[in-house]
Amino acid sequence: MQRSFSSSDFRATMSKFTTGILIVATANRQGHPIGVTINAFTSVSLDPPLVLFCLKTSSSSFKAFKENSVYSFNLLSSDQAVIAQSFSKYETKDWKNIDYDMESHGPPILKGCLANLICERDNLYHGGDHGIFLCKVVSLKKNDQLEPLIFFDRQYKSF
Repeated sequence: MQRSFSSSDFRATMSKFTTGILIVATANRQGHPIGVTINAFTSVSLDPPLVLFCLKTSSSSFKAFKENSVYSFNLLSSDQAVIAQSFSKYETKDWKNIDYDMESHGPPILKGCLANLICERDNLYHGGDHGIFLCKVVSLKKNDQLEPLIFFDRQYKSF
């Protein structure tokens, strides 16, 4: 069956689906933090605890995520829209003004988030122009006092 719509039509339609916003982060081979804003993220399984995220294979960050297998998922709170915007650009991300912790051989973990998950990659699949990363959750923390940052109609919003 041949599709009857353009890629931009598909993108505009999918923008009507409200999602949370995350920074997925890892370290490159030199140990420098790498992060990117994503909204293509979901839980897959409770036992074992699995999540997945999707990242465009042409992204400047894709290589670092493919080469590393440990990631942090930082679910952004309503007051972190500036961070989301900063990490959504295609250039190298600037971590100078970002409040985060980073243990040796671990991914950067952003502070002030709704939740943080540390995950190990279980598998990497090819899906069109994206890589689909299946990850096992190894630790997590959450903050019930914060409100989420959400993404709807190509805009950051909060409740």
